[in-house]
Amino acid sequence: MPKDELDEFFEALNEELLNPNIQEELKELVIKGPKEQYNIVEGQEMREEDIIKNEVGKYIKDGRSADENLVNAALNRVNKRMIGESSALMEYNLKVTVDGIISDILPFRREVE
Repeated sequence: MPKDELDEFFEALNEELLNPNIQEELKELVIKGPKEQYNIVEGQEMREEDIIKNEVGKYIKDGRSADENLVNAALNRVNKRMIGESSALMEYNLKVTVDGIISDILPFRREVE
């Protein structure tokens, strides 16, 4: 299929989105939003380690402050899950590729056709 103007536009757009500074912003957007979804995923991953987050945001395990390594491991899993599961991807028409987070042409193509 030959490239059309929309393809060329998205190629240029995605080239810009792959800028490392923009990628950091996109990752933050996808990982941290929406907040409700992040909180659910965070709770699931913390429960895997028997950790709870108290009302002031401190992580507790067995009545004491949770081990920082366990908390960090759980938060890393949260971030990985959110990169793939965040509803912000659909909301902002983004997709994750091996190169990074880029704009997804398919929703736009469907609107045009």
